[in-house]
This record gives sequence, structure tokens and C-alpha cells, in this order.
Amino acid sequence: MALKSRPQADYTFATFASILAWTYDRGHTLANPCEKPGKVYRGGRAESIWQDAGEAAFRASAPPRLWLAWFLAVWTGQRQGDLLRLTWGGGPVTAAISACARARPGTAW
Repeated sequence: MALKSRPQADYTFATFASILAWTYDRGHTLANPCEKPGKVYRGGRAESIWQDAGEAAFRASAPPRLWLAWFLAVWTGQRQGDLLRLTWGGGPVTAAISACARARPGTAW
């Protein structure tokens, strides 16, 4: 069950455990073997955090358009679809860049 997606396996097993708990509570089964299932997936995002050196290396090697896209994504917290809908007419993009610059003073553009 966990070969393709560990979080999905946890969810599926937890759902099955809930069904068994319901039947056990009402006396329809003699036992609930899934009472304390544990987890298959223990994920965290700590390994996904960019350090300053990685950020500087990306900025040094990436074209300006990729750097700006990355910067907007990271510092505004917008989803990909929201970023793709931004226009360059001086509206939302300028506001987003200004907000980022205010939130991170001393950063050279």
C-alpha cells in the first residue's frame, strides 16, 4: 500500500482503522487489530529550506527572470497559479516586489 504514496497509505489505513473502531465499539467485531496503527510516513520540510549560500548560488547562475520568479514565490508565499496570473503593468507585481523589499530590508536587488 505504501509503494506509491506513504501519506496516502497512512490515510487509507487510518480510515480502515476508524471503520474497525466503529464496529468494535458496537460489538460487531471481537477485536480491533488496527487500534494503534502508527505511521508509515514521517515527513518534514526542513530539508527543503534554502540556506543563504544556496540562494546566492542560484541568483548568481540563474537568468534574471528565473531569479525574480523564485524571489516572488518564496517571499510572497503565492501559489504557482497566482504567480502566473500576475501582470507586469505596474500593478500586482510592483506591489508584490515592494512588499518583499519592505519585509526584507537591506537586501540588494
